[in-house]
Amino acid sequence: MWANNMPRLRIGDYGTLEGNLFGQMIPDMQRMLQQGHFDWVIVVVHEELFQAEDSKEIYEQPVGPSRAQGRQMSKEFSECWRQVAKGGKYIWRTKPHGHFATAGSRLHLPDKIDANFKALTEVLPASMKHLL
Repeated sequence: MWANNMPRLRIGDYGTLEGNLFGQMIPDMQRMLQQGHFDWVIVVVHEELFQAEDSKEIYEQPVGPSRAQGRQMSKEFSECWRQVAKGGKYIWRTKPHGHFATAGSRLHLPDKIDANFKALTEVLPASMKHLL
């Protein structure tokens, strides 16, 4: 992010971003979903590795304005998947694996799905297939 010609976020920017992201953008998207303005919200983010100070364990999580916000961000959505390249094709991982502990599927989808919408229609509950 490049704000006010500053190459890095300043301390005060984190509070502003947290307010914009968690106080405005995500709640507005959730309201619009409930009102039927659209069926899906897909947020694509990079992931980062970090080492927890208390346990020295290594974790991978979505990148947010800060590490705490990155961890919180995946909790705000129904699904948190990881796309990986495997054997020349892409798959979606929907369960926690390796260091990526924030992955999860509230729809209880299988862990490895070919990363395309045709494959997704085969595993979605029947009540949701009309949304694709």
